[in-house]
Amino acid sequence: MTSTIKVDTISENTSANGVAVDGVTLKDGGGTFTSPVLVPDGSTSAVSLGNDGDPNTGIYFQAADSLGLVLGGSRKLSATSAGVAIENGTLSAKGGAVFNEDSADVDFRVESNGNANMLFVDGGNDNVSIGTSAVVENFGSDRTHLTIRSASSGNYSVLAISGHADNNDQIHGLINFYNETTSVARIVSQQESNTSDAYLAFLTAPSSGGIAERIRIHGGGVVSIPNGIALGVGTANTASNVLDDFEEGNWTMGISDGTNTATLTGSGYNVGRYFKTGNKVYVQGFLDVQSIGSCSGNLKLTGLPFTAANAPNAYGAVLFGYGAGLSITAGTNLAGYVEGNNTLIELRTWDATTGTTPLQHSELSTGEFIFSATYYVS
Repeated sequence: MTSTIKVDTISENTSANGVAVDGVTLKDGGGTFTSPVLVPDGSTSAVSLGNDGDPNTGIYFQAADSLGLVLGGSRKLSATSAGVAIENGTLSAKGGAVFNEDSADVDFRVESNGNANMLFVDGGNDNVSIGTSAVVENFGSDRTHLTIRSASSGNYSVLAISGHADNNDQIHGLINFYNETTSVARIVSQQESNTSDAYLAFLTAPSSGGIAERIRIHGGGVVSIPNGIALGVGTANTASNVLDDFEEGNWTMGISDGTNTATLTGSGYNVGRYFKTGNKVYVQGFLDVQSIGSCSGNLKLTGLPFTAANAPNAYGAVLFGYGAGLSITAGTNLAGYVEGNNTLIELRTWDATTGTTPLQHSELSTGEFIFSATYYVS
């Protein structure tokens, strides 16, 4: 097989550049050049390097140190010393794409019509931002990983998401809500160690400033609300509707004259139950006196779990539902009340003739009774 070079015109060039050849066709294997092939700059309508019959598709030299790729007269790719830009088209990476595989401290940015940092990957701070290029805050050892800002200027809100696991196996997750630069609310997840229960906490900032934990959901499912919950008022915060405390447990009762104490029967007696809801306390118990001992005079039931408020409307009445072995006059009933600013019940007797009088030690030398009482605390 032979190769052919067809030359339409050969003209001598009087300069040192040699011979100018117009209309060269290379066939069967092309040609080999031992020096650069220089072509004109070209344009988007007439490229420098292209296909015969399609002058507006190919490569042209748009400026010094600049190269353009043209398709159908439209520049799709521009390469300069600053980098490569894709223009007037869509980048499709059907086989996937990896950016910054060498882990350089460089950023990745996507610009929208109205925001220069619609998506920003901060290579140095390991943070992804939406709507901003800033890393809002690093929370000590907790690193912000995602920042979302709702506007580029004026009043705006910011969401920052962080995470951390320190050397003590404390595992943290944090979602932080900002009003411009001030943290107004947070959601925190934390596990103190790999062996302890994790919890989820919600924190808010009042108008006076500062931020504090308001709700905690423990790993076992129990919810703690330190400042209480408003009931029956929708989303309002009405003080009279706030339930801010609940507690239940056992309390140990006693009988005393103010100085001496009686001997009570054990094995299940004399240990009552209490329930505290807000500032209201309900107690009940089964008391069994084995010996009145050195007690004399007026008797009191001691050991209430909370001190009664010191106010007339805080005094609590006592209800006796059963009694046996008491040395009281027939037709006389046991009575009593919770004494204000104290943790005791004043024991009384009541009849239609004399009214109420203090219960005496001689009337309870031995005996038992079941009672309940409700009173209020400060």
